[in-house]
Amino acid sequence: MRKILFISLALFLLTGCANSETENDVPSLQFKETSFDFGVIAQSGGTVSHDFQFVYKGDSPLSITGVPTSCACTSATVDPSILHPGNTGVVTVTFNPNLHAEPEGKFFKTVSFLTNPALAEIPEIKIWAEVKLDLGPEAFELQSDHNEEVEEHALTSYHSITPAEFETMRQNKDFTLVDVHIPEQAHIPSTDLFIPYNEIEHHLNELPQNKDAKIVLYCRSGGMSRAASSVLSEHGYTNVYDLVGGKNAYDRFIQK
Repeated sequence: MRKILFISLALFLLTGCANSETENDVPSLQFKETSFDFGVIAQSGGTVSHDFQFVYKGDSPLSITGVPTSCACTSATVDPSILHPGNTGVVTVTFNPNLHAEPEGKFFKTVSFLTNPALAEIPEIKIWAEVKLDLGPEAFELQSDHNEEVEEHALTSYHSITPAEFETMRQNKDFTLVDVHIPEQAHIPSTDLFIPYNEIEHHLNELPQNKDAKIVLYCRSGGMSRAASSVLSEHGYTNVYDLVGGKNAYDRFIQK
């Protein structure tokens, strides 16, 4: 009996250590904070910025190839863009409160990351703000009498849809549905393609060649699909939809 208990304990300890080492070996960007609230920003005050500090946890070099944001009013830069194990870095997020009209009250914008090699989970950082319109809508840098096509591209390079909106669209499917999550997961019914989010620009030949065709992207929780949506928009696709919250949010909606 003692021998059996000893062997069981040894296996438990070995398994626990192996699992711990596996988890620690998964490359990641670990942020000191993932959200920042600017509070109320005067429209006349100009752009505001905040630095998000992080540490790279991994065993091999990582290159950050892009930091797409959810809106043209928000931009982000990262320093350094090439990271070695244990390196620290800073992502500077800048918000322009006077580019165009924003939602009333408090709202948020998000920043995600494109990396090489790809991370198993894409980190997301978020800024919150509320804009005080002390100059009025007529002072917005983007006005309705500007070129509407350029304006629309600048403001909304892709569309964000809720699980409920997506399900309505799926019932009358007229789009190409692409799962971009890595590693590959169980797909939502009616999925047409699986393309890893970080390889999507190399698989454009698999997508509709008409760049006005409707394309819906999803991943597991939303980060990878946002990144992929941004890439498609940069390649001229004009009718791209991102499923907010990914398959996880859709599954919860369906199970209600």
